Amino acid sequence: MAKGRNGRIREYTQLVGNEYDREERLRERAYQIWEREGRKHGDHERHWEEAEAELGKEESGTDSSGRSSGPSDGRETTEA
Repeated sequence: MAKGRNGRIREYTQLVGNEYDREERLRERAYQIWEREGRKHGDHERHWEEAEAELGKEESGTDSSGRSSGPSDGRETTEA
C-alpha cells in the first residue's frame, strides 16, 4: 500500500526529531567531557569526537571496553 503525503511527512518529522535528539545528546556528552577535563578551552572538536565515539558505542550495544553490554545469560562472572 502506498503511503500518502501525510505518512511521508510523519516519517520525515520523526527522522528529523531523532537526529535532533541525537545531536542534543552529543552536545550534552561533549559538555560533560569538557567539565570532566577541567573546563579547558580549545579542545571542543576533540570533545565532540569523543562524545560521538562514546554514544556510538552505547547505541551499538558495547561498553567502553568494547564488550557487549547486552543482556547476559544470568550467570555472574568474577575477574581474577
